[in-house]
Amino acid sequence: MPLEVIDSQDTNTNYIFDVVDFSNRMDTLCENLSDDDNIQASEFVLNVVRSYSVCGDKIPRNLLFKMASDVVTKKDEYPIIVIHTIDFSLSFIMLAMLKKNAPDTDTGDIVSHMNECWMNILNLLRNVPDESPDAE
Repeated sequence: MPLEVIDSQDTNTNYIFDVVDFSNRMDTLCENLSDDDNIQASEFVLNVVRSYSVCGDKIPRNLLFKMASDVVTKKDEYPIIVIHTIDFSLSFIMLAMLKKNAPDTDTGDIVSHMNECWMNILNLLRNVPDESPDAE
């Protein structure tokens, strides 16, 4: 699914990342995966975007500024996995924009950063204990 960034007339610049909504979206996404499936990066990113209360598949350009701000200013407020998730998603969107609008641009740094964020997410997820029905 291609990502599209739009210049929106929406004056809502008060986007707030909803951690609970994102967690619920990821639970649903993972429940629908079989053992042989992989998470599609664009679907993952859209779940992040929708957790900012954005409807549809189009990404308002002013949301990118908010995401970048959150990566820097919300480190003490959001769980670290959320920071890496927002950072990964922002990098993925920027990479898609570069490939579409400037295909000859060197994207090595952004790809490297995006991969680092993704590895941080995976490492954090690997360290989360599985929920067991016998845990009580």
